[in-house]
Amino acid sequence: MCLLIEVTIPTVSRQSAGDVSNASAAMSGILRLRAQRQDKRAAGSRFLLCEGDEGCACSLLAESADWNLEHLDLDPAKAPLLANTFRYLANLAGAEGFEIRSAWLTGPWPDSRERPEALDLSQLLSLVSACRLPTALHACVSDAGRAPSPRSPGR
Repeated sequence: MCLLIEVTIPTVSRQSAGDVSNASAAMSGILRLRAQRQDKRAAGSRFLLCEGDEGCACSLLAESADWNLEHLDLDPAKAPLLANTFRYLANLAGAEGFEIRSAWLTGPWPDSRERPEALDLSQLLSLVSACRLPTALHACVSDAGRAPSPRSPGR
């Protein structure tokens, strides 16, 4: 089975998604953000988090990870990479934050029409630091300490 972690960033335009994806591939210390197609009416851009040329996030998992449990065990060596990626995403998203969904490829996928739980960036980083991530996560993540900033062109 494959673990998918999908992120939607409302402040990144569809036209900029490819640039963001290419920039993430060239950066060290964060996961790759693979731009995903979505409906033309959808706001922002959608990405899958993955390492290198992989299409999933399975490389982040510890050997003890079990898709039948409520939480996934993360590889302690990979947790800093995921934490850095979430910090990068929060910075990229600005005050509006980003939406995250995670699920096993063949498992139930959190319904994007359902209202996601609100999660502060510090809470998400706490989970990652404890090397745990909810198996079926659907949340809007914001950085509560961030003041709203004006949108820059291209976003």
